[in-house]
Amino acid sequence: MNIIEAITSRAWAIQPEVLRLILEVANRERSDSIVEALEKRKDIQLENARLATTRNDVAIIPVSGPIFKYANMFTMISGGSSLQILMRDLNTALENPDIKNIILNIDSPGGEVNGVSEFANAIYAARSQKNIVAYVGGLGASAAYWIASAASQIVVDETALVGSIGVVASYIDDSERMAKEGVKEIEIISSTSPNKRPNPASEDGRAVIQARVDAIQEVFVETVARNRGVAVETVLEDFGKGDVLIGKNAVQVGLADRLGSLEGVIEALSTNHINQKETAKMSTKNDAASYTAEEITPQFILDNFPAIAEGFREDGKLAERVRIQEIHALSRPGLEELIHDSMFHTDSDAGEVALRIIEKDKIRRKAESAALKEDAKEVPPLAANAPESDEAAEQKMVDAAVIHGLNKRVNI
Repeated sequence: MNIIEAITSRAWAIQPEVLRLILEVANRERSDSIVEALEKRKDIQLENARLATTRNDVAIIPVSGPIFKYANMFTMISGGSSLQILMRDLNTALENPDIKNIILNIDSPGGEVNGVSEFANAIYAARSQKNIVAYVGGLGASAAYWIASAASQIVVDETALVGSIGVVASYIDDSERMAKEGVKEIEIISSTSPNKRPNPASEDGRAVIQARVDAIQEVFVETVARNRGVAVETVLEDFGKGDVLIGKNAVQVGLADRLGSLEGVIEALSTNHINQKETAKMSTKNDAASYTAEEITPQFILDNFPAIAEGFREDGKLAERVRIQEIHALSRPGLEELIHDSMFHTDSDAGEVALRIIEKDKIRRKAESAALKEDAKEVPPLAANAPESDEAAEQKMVDAAVIHGLNKRVNI
């Protein structure tokens, strides 16, 4: 199964324009946008977590970008979220005795349905252990709202977009392109399994797919109703009917509980504050004065606030370990030198390395294509009227098929 098939064979709870973007990325038609979208995370991490950060007794778990069940090249390149990693960070926060509150910091258009229900149910069950608040600062749509609804409370920015409760199945019709290339795909399906590969272009096939989408939608709606403590009819009639609602309107209909900011939520949940001794130490210079940026050097922090300096060192070590692990996960035969240099001789993150791998693959395929074309030129033409044996004719057909197949592999 190729990457396009992997995308189009799944059900999605996601904003349609973002699903189109994912498909375009798969076709490598938006490489410039990918580069612009790369960001480096420099947050202080919760101990033993991959992405979660902590402030006082509050763990903050980011749910950003398109949502996938497992970490893959898309999550590394586009800054998307992996449910596998989110579940791991949630459990880490739940098991940490110093963490009393958890914030799901959401800015996501939604994503792959697979795994969302399981993660949302884990959040819902964990509400009895610790206070869990979902904060939506930008977009909390489709699968992202499914996740947010499971929290004890939903706080949204006044300009946030929330909702888009719905499911979509997307299919690519590439029959015309294949026909132009002289390719015809023939499938033989077992006679007792007519619905195994429904054809979305036919009425019967579309009906089968529609039934699947509606079944997932039913689970989505019922889960949101349970999580928000409202009737299913309320979700169907008042929660946007697939649309997104802006901040205040979302609160009015019950999609969210109140307006607020991330910093405000963190402050409200925090029970521990800056160590009073260190606060007093910082103010001993002069009650009316403050340190300048030039005075606050690494050595100054090391001399005056050794605990903070040690914390910075530990955070740096953890961030570097995570960076190396994520790059190593991209390993495959032929990339040993690139992976090794990226891990130990550069500051590149996994997303940047993934882009280099893509470019390396493009160069390799281009070189292979050129070599095959040159080889084809050297094949001597057959004599116009030269008789040939059945064996020679058969070999000629085999050679032609091999060359045609190789050309197709490298997109000549």
